[in-house]
Amino acid sequence: MRGADIAINPPPPGGGVSRRLTEGAVGFQLSSCFLPLRRATRATSPWRGRISDSEAGMTLIEMMIVLVIIGVMAGAVALGMGSVTRAPSVETEARRLATRLQAAADDAMLGDRTIAFTVQKNGYGFATIAADGKALPRTDDAFGFHKLPGGMVMTLSVKPPVVLGVDGAGKPMQAVIESGPRRWTVVYDGMTVRAFPVGALKL
Repeated sequence: MRGADIAINPPPPGGGVSRRLTEGAVGFQLSSCFLPLRRATRATSPWRGRISDSEAGMTLIEMMIVLVIIGVMAGAVALGMGSVTRAPSVETEARRLATRLQAAADDAMLGDRTIAFTVQKNGYGFATIAADGKALPRTDDAFGFHKLPGGMVMTLSVKPPVVLGVDGAGKPMQAVIESGPRRWTVVYDGMTVRAFPVGALKL
């Protein structure tokens, strides 16, 4: 009985601790081996990449849809406001006439040609006077025929056509553009053109 007791005596002190430490070291080594594998699997998983791309794609599409809707709404508002701001204006037409008259007078003087200001019932234009005295209507954007907006009337102080001289000494004239109570005057003194409201004194 004594011998059996000696045979089954526990291992010397520290043996269990060494075994536990050894097992812990093995487990730590195994964990260290699998940790990079888990990280690599997590980083290179095709499912994870596909989900991220899908989520990013849906977000981009949603943003594009929102931007398109905002653009359409802004365009509709701009068109609505533009239709109001582009309403016929006596001042706008008077200033347009003054600008075109001045450009025609300058073109006659610099180009050494005779240009005539022509008027019809619903608008006005310009014509180049040929050597034989024949008037050739201008069709370019700068001097082509311009139709006055509905409801506007233009009255000249002289009988058309009005010749714009090549020497800067054209025939003076005065044109009044009106629509209801709104009236603007365009004055051509033979060289320069001015536009101002009727009743305003311009020296």
